Amino acid sequence: MAFRVRTDRRVDEQLAPAEAPAAAAPSVGLLAPLGHRDYRWALGGRFFSLTGDFAQSVILAVLVLDITQRPSGWGTLLTVQAVPRVLLMLIGGVAVDRFQARTVMLASNLLQALALAALLGWSLLDGIELAHLYAYAVVSGVAFAFFLPASQSIVPELLPREQIRGGNALWLMAFNLARFIGPPVVGTLVAVAGHAAALAATVAMFLLGAAALGPIHGRPSTRASGSPLAQMREGLQAARQDKAVWAIILLAAVYNFGNAAATFVGLPTLAKLELGAGDQGVGILYGALGAGALVGALATGLVAGIPRQGVVGAITNFGGGLPLVAAALMPTIWTAVPLLVVAGAFQSAGGVIFLTLVQTRTPPEVRGRVMALLSLSLFGLTPLAYAVGGLLGDVLGPRGVLAAGGAAIILTGLILLSYKAVRDVE
Repeated sequence: MAFRVRTDRRVDEQLAPAEAPAAAAPSVGLLAPLGHRDYRWALGGRFFSLTGDFAQSVILAVLVLDITQRPSGWGTLLTVQAVPRVLLMLIGGVAVDRFQARTVMLASNLLQALALAALLGWSLLDGIELAHLYAYAVVSGVAFAFFLPASQSIVPELLPREQIRGGNALWLMAFNLARFIGPPVVGTLVAVAGHAAALAATVAMFLLGAAALGPIHGRPSTRASGSPLAQMREGLQAARQDKAVWAIILLAAVYNFGNAAATFVGLPTLAKLELGAGDQGVGILYGALGAGALVGALATGLVAGIPRQGVVGAITNFGGGLPLVAAALMPTIWTAVPLLVVAGAFQSAGGVIFLTLVQTRTPPEVRGRVMALLSLSLFGLTPLAYAVGGLLGDVLGPRGVLAAGGAAIILTGLILLSYKAVRDVE
């Protein structure tokens, strides 16, 4: 199967969903995507789904630590959850292209709700055991492997090209809002009302997510022929035909490796072990990064047009990495906070730019598979990044891990700028 690679400005006239006959020019701006009914429903579904996902992470952590009383128990459960996510991500992309992204997201939410309802039943009857948590982790990992490529593919199906970047900005803002709301609310619910109430509330989040996705029409499914393996090869072929897209997919792994080590290993250990800020300090540093991410997504969505998107996207890696290196040198938590706000803003802006770039340069019939490749690159090495970050922390200390992670992000920007195909992207 041959795919047309979109490498010049003429692609602007060929991209979905602008395949429909053009009427009046669509409005452009951060809030313009909200004028589309299906996008509003999808955004609501994503918010509820992600709130449920962040909430279930908190509940799992509390339950497994209560049972095992060992940090390694939590690490093992995260690994069990990560394995199906990695192994099935590309199959998830095939499913998105064979069916609708909306259908895959809806099914994933229902699977999550069903698995959590089973945990709720066990908690009300005989009590939750470690084996129950492992079983849930596997099912949850499977659901996420399908949900993520669908979630990253659906925006171009629902919006005209001119509004895709604004739609992605709101998409990322919903992610950060869910990350801000979900964990503290469910943590409080566990403390006040117990595990069962928290599980019930999380089931409700996933059901609300599924309900919001129900009214969406989306594009017709392609029903591509061939085995799943053959369809995965087609997706790989399509991604490799566009040199800019392929470079972004490959370097996303380097970026995420550094970001995961810096964010999930470097920041908490810096707050607790170096700056003496304790658990509250960890929350402050994560809050600063999250606040910056909201600002970055907002600013990127408000900009009417971004010339030389490849160059601008690559430069955001410098803005996302340099402040992390500088934060590693700070003597107090409050001198690190503004640097992390800046880092979060640039990282978020880069995420919106590159996500939009890959979405709009990929043929609609293989978009799910290409986005699955990007998702795999972004998340496939995360467990290894945690392990390497921990080992680096033992050798270099928290400051060294944070600085090394920031350096990896900067390196990603340098390599991206070395690709002519990336520099030439308008």
